[in-house]
Amino acid sequence: MEAEIIEYKDWDNTYIILDDGIIEKFSDPYIYGSKQQKIMKNIASILVSFLSSAINDLSADNTAIIRILEGGKYYYIYEAFKEIIGAPLLGEIDIKSRFKYDPKDVPTVIVKDLEFSDKANKRKYFIIIDTIASGSTMETFLKRLLSTYTHEYMLIVGGIATYYGLERVRRLLDNYRKKYMLIAYGGLLGLGENRTDMTLGHKPNYIPPKLFDKAVEMLGLEITSKLCVIGDFTYSNVYVDRYLAERIIQIWEIGANSNLDETKEKARRLVLEGLDRLLNIVSLNEIESLLAEEYRRRLLLVGKDVDIKKLSIDYVVSLEPIKVF
Repeated sequence: MEAEIIEYKDWDNTYIILDDGIIEKFSDPYIYGSKQQKIMKNIASILVSFLSSAINDLSADNTAIIRILEGGKYYYIYEAFKEIIGAPLLGEIDIKSRFKYDPKDVPTVIVKDLEFSDKANKRKYFIIIDTIASGSTMETFLKRLLSTYTHEYMLIVGGIATYYGLERVRRLLDNYRKKYMLIAYGGLLGLGENRTDMTLGHKPNYIPPKLFDKAVEMLGLEITSKLCVIGDFTYSNVYVDRYLAERIIQIWEIGANSNLDETKEKARRLVLEGLDRLLNIVSLNEIESLLAEEYRRRLLLVGKDVDIKKLSIDYVVSLEPIKVF
């Protein structure tokens, strides 16, 4: 299919980008590395082309692109902008999230601040594309940016985003009375109970029917509704072994807690596929350590700490019930 730009009617200046690549990404838990990067580079080009047609005076001279490290650079917005329009001002900021557990929100703190304060003082457009789950990281960043630059400018904010997270951004920018455009890749996703999973099923959300239907065809209804569509974005680009272990744990969780035979069968097949991929990268002994590490990391998202060094492959494949969730 050709790429679609869908205007979300319930919010002003909000657009959803839909193409085959993002549909495939949200329908297949084992897209990562170079294949994922190709998808993200293509959708970056779609976004920049859309912006250049929607904003008449958009240029390299009046635009700043800011990347929130470390996942922001894997959205390839700077590279697409440079190729299509010209080289804009590029800045980076590092924000650490989930450095402690808080049941009320995802705590964030700025680690490395903006580096080009003076240079960006007259930029008319700021583009910030990143993963927006709970919206805490983006809110932390935007508050810093809004306090740093007080001149008139427009913010273009988005990426792979939840309804909840982007709504949080929208409320903030409305409060500051800033001009903005919001972009969502694939749809306005649901936010899971752990405030990190980005799903096609949790409400509130807005998922284009053709994307949801494709995911159900590939994964079945229950896994489609509950599985995080993205996983850890940095993992999926840099630490593939950890990404695979994380995906196996997420799928195991759904299968082990399901009462549906069809879900359990599909989850087991997906777990086996992930293990097969992992075996091409690391040893059997390392796999069980990785699974335990990702299991513990996932529990920490909901404030539970377990002392576990290895997680048996047989236990995961058998979809034994998870007692602590």
